[in-house]
Amino acid sequence: MYKIEIGEHSFLYMDCDPSGVDLQTHGFFCPNADFTGSVQQHDMTILWSEFALDVRFGGIMGSDRVEPDAVFSDDDWSLPYNASNLCAVDPSRPCNEASIMYFLSPQVSTQSFTFTSEDIVQPPGSGWNFNNIDVTIPDGIEVSITEGLNIGGSTVTFGIDSELVYTGSAHGFDPEPGTLFRMGKNSRFTLMSPVTLSGTASEPIRFEQLSPGNRWDYLDLLADGNTIEYVELDGGDKTIEVRSTGNTFDHITSTNGYRGLSSYFQSLPGGGTASSSFDVSNSLIEGSQSVGVVAHNTDLDMIDVTIRDSGQDGLWLLGATVDTLTGSLIEDNAHLTTNSSGIAVHSGSTLDIGTDAFNTIKNNAVHEVTISSTGIAYLGTSTGGSTGGRNTIFDTSTPVSGEFYVNNTSFASVKAEYNCWNTTLAPAASLFSGSVDRDPFMSCSGLTKGIGEATASTNVNGALAGTDVNAAFVAFEENPTEANLAALYVLVAQPGEAGGAFQGYFDRVLTSVLSASDRYAAVNTRTRELAVVLSLREALRQERFADARAIFEDNLDQVVSPDLRSDAMLLGVNAYTMTRAYAEALALLPAVKAIRAPNRDTKAELMFLEEELTFRLKEEGGAEKALVAAGALEKTTADESADELPGRAALTAWPNPTRGTVRLQLDLPRAASVSIRTLDALGREVLRAAPRVYGAGGQVTSVDLSSLAAGLYLIEVVVEEDGQPPVRRTSTILRN
Repeated sequence: MYKIEIGEHSFLYMDCDPSGVDLQTHGFFCPNADFTGSVQQHDMTILWSEFALDVRFGGIMGSDRVEPDAVFSDDDWSLPYNASNLCAVDPSRPCNEASIMYFLSPQVSTQSFTFTSEDIVQPPGSGWNFNNIDVTIPDGIEVSITEGLNIGGSTVTFGIDSELVYTGSAHGFDPEPGTLFRMGKNSRFTLMSPVTLSGTASEPIRFEQLSPGNRWDYLDLLADGNTIEYVELDGGDKTIEVRSTGNTFDHITSTNGYRGLSSYFQSLPGGGTASSSFDVSNSLIEGSQSVGVVAHNTDLDMIDVTIRDSGQDGLWLLGATVDTLTGSLIEDNAHLTTNSSGIAVHSGSTLDIGTDAFNTIKNNAVHEVTISSTGIAYLGTSTGGSTGGRNTIFDTSTPVSGEFYVNNTSFASVKAEYNCWNTTLAPAASLFSGSVDRDPFMSCSGLTKGIGEATASTNVNGALAGTDVNAAFVAFEENPTEANLAALYVLVAQPGEAGGAFQGYFDRVLTSVLSASDRYAAVNTRTRELAVVLSLREALRQERFADARAIFEDNLDQVVSPDLRSDAMLLGVNAYTMTRAYAEALALLPAVKAIRAPNRDTKAELMFLEEELTFRLKEEGGAEKALVAAGALEKTTADESADELPGRAALTAWPNPTRGTVRLQLDLPRAASVSIRTLDALGREVLRAAPRVYGAGGQVTSVDLSSLAAGLYLIEVVVEEDGQPPVRRTSTILRN
């Protein structure tokens, strides 16, 4: 063990045995070799503000310790530590640079610490502990937390100007209450294992911009079961992106972001997908430039949440299910657009507010609530007496032409009974568009949430609801019209046991209608078209995504009415999306526009889908397909595209996405000439490096994309060995 004096009564300890490092007292080490055994050079910067210091650094070579003679002294200095320096300590001894491990401890209470190499790794079995130490990760450095990270001290600042990746371990990620994360432009925190971020009411954990006006990206929740409570998030892009299930957010504050919360479907190993989920309570989403909360193929519950001052919709649902929305305030949203609402329920979504919900939805520009395409909304029901929704849904200003309390352009009637509409009389019909069941209504006086009343209970009157479903079946069998089929489906699809009990029977009815069998042989065209749409919607709702895609492809020709064909195609977009056929999904959008001039609700949905699908296509490597189709690249055979083949060259590229330099790891079986070029999304060559001969083994080079505009690029590597046909490798990179 080394003991280094850094000031009066202050010492820095460094341990020469990595397997025995105790991070509470000693620090961490860094292996010099990467996974291929090639040598990497590591640099680290340590900043001291209170005193000068003398520090030595050392390494381990085999079983021996090596320490250079140099001593570094300054108030503000950079310490390079690398294999060449250590090997030079004793030139007479053989030195294998790739076998050296470094050690250095950051455990000094007055220290601030800056990473300058993304190759820094943690010792096995130990987490990093930064106790009252300010830490900075500069632009271009991606640091992977493999063994846990503990951040102690209520005044600690953790600055991230690039990407921090948590892959998880038994040690966990544990910032103490009061920790401040200062996030640089486009920086993000990728969480690949579940975390618990727990601040307190007096000392919340906070994420904010490193430099004013430069948005950071988001917390990317890729693992299931995250808990985030008493956390403030200011000035992010998507702020929190949910791509997992079982997430709980309580007492979070999201302010001044591009979006407040964003939730998307999760990608599963093997290529599958599933809906994400989260619960949010006692929280504030305020001042989002676009949408306050986005839920795309997500199940969510919201209790006591305020969403206000969003530029677009307050709550946006697409292929989503909300079966609890209570005690919440959604106000003053949609002030930057002409096609937004407080709540927007789009294709394949179900919003079930239930009974005794006590929400207030008011003063949102354009509409308070919009239901479009195949969206379904239950804003309150009279089933079970005068409980209803008990929501307050109104605008204190006089709605102008084209503005509505409830704007329903979907195929189904909206239940909105026993709500307050800011009037002592029946609300005027001009305040509603489409079919909205709003009678009876309630007076607003005394409509306040009381103890025990803030819980939605959609199943309390299950027996009565079941009776209603049974009656709807009888009505449809006696008169199998489009309207009766829609009314029946609204009851069956409602979350809860009552409708679910009839699911199997309803599926058989749809099958019979589609096959024109038995009593449904003579149903009219519109009824059969709606049956196709509902079959597709049901497959998506039950997460049978491959079945949904098959239903769409096999039956779309049967749907010719413009409105229902548009509905079917939007559901088809979701079916392709959830089977990760993003290019096919994106290609459907112009076809939806071509059916008829879309209403502004459909336009809003199409704009969102175009943005998201373009991003997914880029993220999952769709550029190469597009370039091959355009003739800019030759098609790569399955054999050539394999990453690891015995005796064949392999290519690994990282980081991806990147804001600058991309590192290329070439594994060459023999010496070869290597040519590297970069193409943009249109197939134009934008960068080319002169051919270079590399020896056999693992070789590392890089391509600098910092001079290029943000977008998708394809890096092509051609390997030519003497007497062998060229081997081509490609990697799609997102420059952000």
